[in-house]
Amino acid sequence: MPEITLTLPDRLIDRAKRLGEQTQRDMGTILAGTTEMVLPT
Repeated sequence: MPEITLTLPDRLIDRAKRLGEQTQRDMGTILAGTTEMVLPT
């Protein structure tokens, strides 16, 4: 899988970190899954 760098607002980073802690997943997995759900196929 290609790797990219994104600049995101602190509030989104905080939310992704919190969700990752709650679900025991890393932040990259959280953000990748969320992006996949939002973008059309």
